[in-house]
Amino acid sequence: GRTIMCAPTVWNHEQEVYEIDDDEDEIGYSDFLDPELRVLDGAIPWFWKAPDDFEMRENPFTPDLGDITPSTELSLSGNIVPGWYRTFLVSNPKMMYIMDVNSELPILHLEAMAWLCLAYITKEAVMPTEEEMEDQIQAQLMDEMNIAYLRWSMDRNYFEALNSLGDEHWSDDYDDPRTIAMNEEIVEYYVRTVARYVLGSAGLVLVATFGSTHLDHRDLKAARYPVDYGTYEELNDMGKKLSKLTVHNIYMRHRLDPEDADADWATYRDVDPSPFVSIFSGQQACKLPKPWLKLKPTDDLRAKNDR
Repeated sequence: GRTIMCAPTVWNHEQEVYEIDDDEDEIGYSDFLDPELRVLDGAIPWFWKAPDDFEMRENPFTPDLGDITPSTELSLSGNIVPGWYRTFLVSNPKMMYIMDVNSELPILHLEAMAWLCLAYITKEAVMPTEEEMEDQIQAQLMDEMNIAYLRWSMDRNYFEALNSLGDEHWSDDYDDPRTIAMNEEIVEYYVRTVARYVLGSAGLVLVATFGSTHLDHRDLKAARYPVDYGTYEELNDMGKKLSKLTVHNIYMRHRLDPEDADADWATYRDVDPSPFVSIFSGQQACKLPKPWLKLKPTDDLRAKNDR
């Protein structure tokens, strides 16, 4: 059909396919929607194999693990939905979906996807061919195999290698510089992902592979998103600020000390907010006027802290 239909989908565990959820109200509908399209194609790849010559780039785990041979059968990461590529159903690109994938920036990622859908519908971005989609998905998989905190979810061999390091390993210490570096790596990846969506030029839509923060960034670019975070290959100052802010967010719960005097009431929302600074205005976040669990709807959040 030529009209747009917006509807939620659900996963059919028995048939292993996505289906349109008839129990939910649709935002819009199309009289021309082919009934055969109400069940999405289940012939989609759930597993893949890395090239025989694959060698992971070095990272802080390398001295402890060496070069781990990938499993014969690799899973997809939480950043990839089988049969789906950047809003498109690969087998039928006329069907577009905004999907919730793993991301440290879920709201921004979904917003980027919405902008990207609009860009394709209005032809601001060039619709890739099925072959180009498959190539980009493969490129994304290879990118993610080089990020330790993504590869562990795809490769059983690597998961078991990391698990063998034990509870006393430096990676269990959030304050260890190597742990910080690994967290920064995956956060930056998600930011670059956002950047991918906003390249701002149809000719750049297929330049970068699908990834995390980097992934989002590419999609925002392609969709002509109004904020520039850089490129998938290199974040600009705004992209780096977003990455830094996201890393601070990861560490919020870690900053809670069970030995502190406020441990009996403090939540992650009660931590020191000083690291949280607007990437647009530079305004620093302020403390809550009272413990989070004691706040009421009528409280003035801008009031002087009375703890």
